[in-house]
Amino acid sequence: MTQTQSGLRKRICFAGAVNVGKSSLMNALTENTVSLVSDIEGTTTDSVCKAYEILGLGPVVLCDTAGFGDTSALGAAREKTALQTLDSADVIVLVRVNDQASDAVSARITQEAQKRHIELITVFNKCDIYEAPAGEIAVSAKTKTGLNQLIEALKRVLAKADEEHLLDGLITAGQSVLLVTPIDSSAPKGRLILPQVQMLRECLDKRVLTTVVEVLDVPKAFEKQTFDLVITDSKVIHEVLSFVPAGVRVSTFSVLFAKAKGDFQTFLKGAEHIDSLKENDTVLIAESCVHTTNEDDIARTVIPKLMQKFTGKALTFEFARGKTLPDDLSKYALIVQCGGCMLSRGEMMSRVRKSIAAGVPVTNYGLTITKCRCGSLKRLTY
Repeated sequence: MTQTQSGLRKRICFAGAVNVGKSSLMNALTENTVSLVSDIEGTTTDSVCKAYEILGLGPVVLCDTAGFGDTSALGAAREKTALQTLDSADVIVLVRVNDQASDAVSARITQEAQKRHIELITVFNKCDIYEAPAGEIAVSAKTKTGLNQLIEALKRVLAKADEEHLLDGLITAGQSVLLVTPIDSSAPKGRLILPQVQMLRECLDKRVLTTVVEVLDVPKAFEKQTFDLVITDSKVIHEVLSFVPAGVRVSTFSVLFAKAKGDFQTFLKGAEHIDSLKENDTVLIAESCVHTTNEDDIARTVIPKLMQKFTGKALTFEFARGKTLPDDLSKYALIVQCGGCMLSRGEMMSRVRKSIAAGVPVTNYGLTITKCRCGSLKRLTY
């Protein structure tokens, strides 16, 4: 489980006022020194994340954040970083103690969680010193009291947050799927790219009869058998559609990731907004992972060229790479988000919420490429 990549792990973020014992609690939970602890307020100055496995729940990422209420010169910057970490959470563990400063911060973090539509679990730390209020989970990082109750609460909350699987509602055991997996310069040497690997694993888990081919071998595959569903890379959707018989359902890796991890109806509306782009509009292309680029890079080259050609407009493109979007999204006419194979559902939904709050349409790579290459999304199954 330690090799499970971050996009498949639920994110549990610990938050609270300075010196309430967030770091100590996370260290106690993992039985490891993940975060530095001391009696000095503000010891945790940046978010610290640790991949971990909770029995009965599976692989997760635990994130310790800087304490709120830090009055030092860097306090505001540390809180900003903490809020960015909370944006990506599937659940927030609010750690509080028995004092007024902690109560004020707890009220603020509760508001931040509600604003983000993120589940919140409140725990009262240092119960070996103070009596916890009725109804709250009482824990002690020092004596490890209450850790099992916290873990059970996490299981209950995260069970409700399970994302839809990639093929839910599309295929059943015994049916057949054709995976069209082009091997281009963006693929790691000797390996498939991550979305293709994840899709293949889900086909195996669902006991689906799976055939994997390159683009030019699609006609040969259909000569031997028929398929219930074809899933392809968005970059070759137009070519694949020309080979697939009418009536056979077709989708793309990127579209199915968007359905499983994001707000798919919002992405669909965003793709249709491509028709409304105007001359000199600015489009933000958001990549979740950081990697070197090449001459046929999907974000830097393929999508901009396709959008310019399809719209017939001179568009300006800007790029965001990594875990965060720009603070100010208001100048963008459209945001094109990657498929999110490296993002958790919490991280993806954070991006969607920020786009909606800024009044900016948002879509994803697969829908954008299909729209620009095929002119319509009607042929897609999702």
